[in-house]
Amino acid sequence: MEDPQQKPPEDNPESSQNIYPKLSDTEADEEEQVERPKTSTEMFIPFWVSIIVLGLGMLLFYAGTVAFQALPNIKLIAEEQDNPDAFIGERARNMLREFVNIGPKVVGSEANEVLAVEFLLREIENIQSISHSAHTIEVDVSNHDGSFFLGRLPYSSVALYHELQNVIVRVKPSTGPTPAATLLVNSHYDTVPTSPGASDAGIMVVVMLETLRKIVQIRTPMRHNIVFLFNGAEEIGLKAAHGFITQHPWRHNVTALVNLDSTGNGGREILFQAGMDMAYAYNGYVYHTKFDRFETIHEGTYQHTGDNVLALVKGMANSPELDINADLGTGSVVFFDFMGWFMISYTEVVAMIINILIAILQFVIIGFSMYLMAKNEGVPFKKVFKELIKVLIAHLVSIVVGIGLCFLLMVIYDAAGRPLSYYSELWLLYGIYFSPFYLGLALGPMLYFTLKKKHPLTVSHEVQLFLHSHALLLSVLLIITTGARIRSAYIILVALIFYCASSGLSTIFRLVNHRRLGWIYFHIIGLVLPFIFSAYLCNVAFTTFIPMAARIGPDQYPDLVIAAFCSLIAIFLGGFIVPLIGLCTRRWWVYGGIFGLFSVVGIILLATPVGFPYRAETSPQRYWIFHTNRVFYSFGDDSIRKSDSGYMLLPMDRNSQPSFIQSYVPEMEKALPVEEDCAKEIFCGIPLYRSSMTSQAQFSHWIPASEPYLNTSVTLTRIINQIPAGRLAFQVDGPSRMAIYIAPAKGLKITNWSFHPDIPQWRIPGMPDRTGYFIARTAGKTNRPYSFWIELDTPTDWPENTPQVSIGIVGHFTYHDEQITQDFRRFLDSFPDWAEVTPWMVGYRVYEF
Repeated sequence: MEDPQQKPPEDNPESSQNIYPKLSDTEADEEEQVERPKTSTEMFIPFWVSIIVLGLGMLLFYAGTVAFQALPNIKLIAEEQDNPDAFIGERARNMLREFVNIGPKVVGSEANEVLAVEFLLREIENIQSISHSAHTIEVDVSNHDGSFFLGRLPYSSVALYHELQNVIVRVKPSTGPTPAATLLVNSHYDTVPTSPGASDAGIMVVVMLETLRKIVQIRTPMRHNIVFLFNGAEEIGLKAAHGFITQHPWRHNVTALVNLDSTGNGGREILFQAGMDMAYAYNGYVYHTKFDRFETIHEGTYQHTGDNVLALVKGMANSPELDINADLGTGSVVFFDFMGWFMISYTEVVAMIINILIAILQFVIIGFSMYLMAKNEGVPFKKVFKELIKVLIAHLVSIVVGIGLCFLLMVIYDAAGRPLSYYSELWLLYGIYFSPFYLGLALGPMLYFTLKKKHPLTVSHEVQLFLHSHALLLSVLLIITTGARIRSAYIILVALIFYCASSGLSTIFRLVNHRRLGWIYFHIIGLVLPFIFSAYLCNVAFTTFIPMAARIGPDQYPDLVIAAFCSLIAIFLGGFIVPLIGLCTRRWWVYGGIFGLFSVVGIILLATPVGFPYRAETSPQRYWIFHTNRVFYSFGDDSIRKSDSGYMLLPMDRNSQPSFIQSYVPEMEKALPVEEDCAKEIFCGIPLYRSSMTSQAQFSHWIPASEPYLNTSVTLTRIINQIPAGRLAFQVDGPSRMAIYIAPAKGLKITNWSFHPDIPQWRIPGMPDRTGYFIARTAGKTNRPYSFWIELDTPTDWPENTPQVSIGIVGHFTYHDEQITQDFRRFLDSFPDWAEVTPWMVGYRVYEF
């Protein structure tokens, strides 16, 4: 920044100075008239410096992006001789290529139940052959049956499973007593339909294999047992993991867990919670799609994850803290990484002490700074304090206006049919939400310096008061979040620590009153690291949550969340920068530049294809489409009261209405909403895949079509023989993935059943006077007919020939591409390349008893 100019902000640029007169002088500059008792010389920053500041801000923001995306070079197999203890990323990559070539590994399919298991056992056998004699390696392929409740009311379900497989490896010392404690390392090898699962979670599987290889080559045994659990049924509701942790003998004495998963496609893994739950979030656009491929994973991912997991497993397996009777500290812990450079962690008690001390220190520094201002200007401290209150109110109003602008624009964009416009082009966010917020945030200083005719302090002092006001707000917020035991208060703490340092140094060296704005240099230097840190957190959040915005359902407002987050992060990125606009010459030009940037981006968003949310392969729009045959049976004689076939469209995002894609897919003109059926048929008469979809059922659509081909019948048969009185027993037959709906008649409820000891009370969407139950049944290695029973609280005077319960069964053929009919194939092929369709066939039957 070049030397400040000695002129008022709105004066002729050629003027070189402005000597402020005493209050009695009526010829003072109209904008900057003051009531100070002595003359002073004001210094201002040339307006064009704001362009440099903007450029530096963008550069620093990019630095935060680079810090988040930085990955190490991959270690090659040829380098292993020189690095015998190192994780070899190339070997993991080679294994993943072979593993992904198996294709989608859906529970119940040959790919998952046979080929994937064979791959794992082969690699484990190779590892056993080179292991050191200090270790004993035990291998088990287990099968599990069981049930549990999954999800939360009112959309939870009974998760029922049969013959699900796990491949499990236990490493323990070859000599001496078997250690009591066990470290569990877990990931899954199954995938969702259509996806090869390179990142979710194939790469984690091969990282575990390479980690196992390196562990068993160490010449000394571990302090604790290590169990590597390759579980074969995670994508259908964590069922194989439940089977292990409730049934397998190696589950005993597990004292710590390292869980490895993905919601993205490689990159830097993120520690989501201190159950050591680590997952990828980068490039979540392709998560659970056919684009989660081997080719899209950066090779540095293997090394970064492998280095971390190997070091973590070795450290934890030898840690005395994992002992069964270890004396561990209690209480929660604050932990975060600083831009990927290092980890910081401390107890919640320490966090409370640090947070409160920093807040108090900030109050003290601001108070002393104001004292120096008052002394320099020859005015009472009380007058400076009153000025701070006025500035604080102006700053608060500015923040509210900025947030209000963001939410107003969110409503306008949504009403105009432009939600998720930033989905593929994240830079649009800076015009869509960041610029409007800064327009509001800058409005306070702009109006304060323009409209107020008398200033008891210099403009430099007034700008410092705006900065102090922001620090006061953050300090109060830090105290509140600390009192509420919100451990993410560290985000506020980082910003305050650096402002404490910069404002404290300026105060100590008496730069608060420096004629040539000496304080501003400390201030700007103090902004660099917290700005990069905020940019780093912004990248983590955008990378994680924006891809999720296109799969949270049509009833949600993703832009509402994004607008709120943009406002929040903008406070940390610009809260200590925007008030500096008061020191600029021609400050309205600077303000106009912010408005111009916002306007240009708004025009781009609303009037050009740039604002279209989706892109082929990189950021597609998701569709779940089931080619369905529905049969509804009458009560009593089992006659068919209704039968039809068609394509069931389950909505995934805010743009899921058929009209959005109708110009590409003409058959969308035939789409019928199912909302009216919700009042007539249980669960809206549609074949749900999981219970959480009940919240979106009323937004689904039905397109009449020809009948699907199903190579397995979907039937429900009532069992009559040897059944106790008052009990209804049934047998279900169908594919390996099925759902069972049970809806007692109005006024009745289930008192006992065979699924689970507990019986929750759920409500059916669209039928508030009836309870409903959702059972998700999965078969793994072997699929057989399944029997169950229920008991109802039917009163003795229940009318004859009146149904007591409705039962629906849904058969999902999730891995039978050979069953796709020509009509269905033509329908799928009509979708544009930016649409990712997950299709399968469904048989749906509804009975009354």
